[in-house]
Amino acid sequence: MRKKGWVIFCFIFLVALRAQAFGDPADKTAQEKPVLVTDDNVAFYVCQEKKIGVQFYCSRDWKVQEKENQLFITISSKPAFTLTISVAEAPVSSPQQLTDADLIKMGHYADGFDTGPVLINGEQAFEADGFSKEHPETMLSGYYFIHKAKLYTVLFSFAPKKQWPAYRASVDRIIKSFKFSEE
Repeated sequence: MRKKGWVIFCFIFLVALRAQAFGDPADKTAQEKPVLVTDDNVAFYVCQEKKIGVQFYCSRDWKVQEKENQLFITISSKPAFTLTISVAEAPVSSPQQLTDADLIKMGHYADGFDTGPVLINGEQAFEADGFSKEHPETMLSGYYFIHKAKLYTVLFSFAPKKQWPAYRASVDRIIKSFKFSEE
């Protein structure tokens, strides 16, 4: 009886540990084998978030926090590297209609950020790169999509900003994998 109790405890502990690192498994899926292993030995998997309806490359080591219509993902704590994916009613019908004022409000950018249209997996998006207004040592890189009358914001933040160039390749890998899932 004692051994059975220990096995049940271990099973519950492992399920809880997986849920903490990757969220509720019922709403997420990840491939068993990595689709990409980088030169610095980071394994990327195709992860799907069913509630929001997106998929992207992720690592099983990332910590995920969920709120209604938003994922906050800690990629690294030192240096501080995060990814936020959120969904809201679209104020415009095309991402190119977003104004600098809209982007400042949504992304908290300081003046002087760069913007431009991009095509990611066949979807029109608008990219904004710049520094955070509230935290000047933080670099922000945001991507804005309109899909099924919803505004999807994919926002990366990184601090300290002087180390940003070394991590840009990771952002590019993740954003190039971003897709809408139709489940």
